[in-house]
Amino acid sequence: MKKEEDPTAHDLSHLSKTIRPIATQSNEERIKHLMREQFIPYTRAERILNELEGLYRREDANRAQGRLFIGPSLSGKSSILHQFVKNHRADDNVDGDSAIVPVLMVQYPETGREGIYSAVCHALNHKPPVSASMARLRSDCIDLLKAVDVQVLLIDEFHNVLRGNTEEQRIGLTTIKYVMNAIGRPVVVAGTSEAYNAINKDDQMLSRLRAIYLERFRSNDEDFLSLLAGFELRMPLLKASNLMDPDLAQEIYRLTEGLVGHVADLLSELGVLAIQTGEECITIELVKSCSWAPMADKDLVARTK
Repeated sequence: MKKEEDPTAHDLSHLSKTIRPIATQSNEERIKHLMREQFIPYTRAERILNELEGLYRREDANRAQGRLFIGPSLSGKSSILHQFVKNHRADDNVDGDSAIVPVLMVQYPETGREGIYSAVCHALNHKPPVSASMARLRSDCIDLLKAVDVQVLLIDEFHNVLRGNTEEQRIGLTTIKYVMNAIGRPVVVAGTSEAYNAINKDDQMLSRLRAIYLERFRSNDEDFLSLLAGFELRMPLLKASNLMDPDLAQEIYRLTEGLVGHVADLLSELGVLAIQTGEECITIELVKSCSWAPMADKDLVARTK
């Protein structure tokens, strides 16, 4: 690693105000920051968060509406959902009977014989007896959701429902429908396109879970450039990278195929390299010299055999 530069000798106006103090820290601290998982705001994500916020602010309803949040793996679905949870943090409510959990996020189980009931119970630190009946699980789940005053229930990895047989899939959909009816609050289910295939089997559920699509970016479209601009603001490098430059953006897109998860991994690695080499910015030469490739890059696997 090259000798550390004096950060006070650089114009840090390319960084957000919250990141500028981090940019003045040691190389080691800046690298730690780059390696942390963080939410990067961008146009498409903000649009979806606003839609979820609209659900949150709805009044209780006998026929609550929800959303079916669909996108390919690594498209940033889970990151957006986690950010929505952070926007509505739980409160210990020490003077009350139970904590307040405005937004609860669970993952649909890979073996969902009880639908989402068990997942909700465990997320709220309640362990039903192993021998608990479906009726007991359902009752515990609804009582817990009401006790902690959940306003929106998020169910990630919903495509897992298709791992079950036909009866288990039916049970999975029924548990979600029951929860929506019982608490009168919106439910958001998220997953890959297979999630739509599951919901499509139930006309009633399809009518209550309007689809939100999070597609992979197209090369150099405005949303992709917005994403790159968001990353630049939050990477504590001493020089501006100008990630929105058409040639640089195109090279980043070529490697990541427009998937947010890949973009985050690539830019994190490039940021570390920029600090270690003393470059202090991401250049197209640095991108081309980087050996980064998606973990599932079939071409790379083939070349290493």
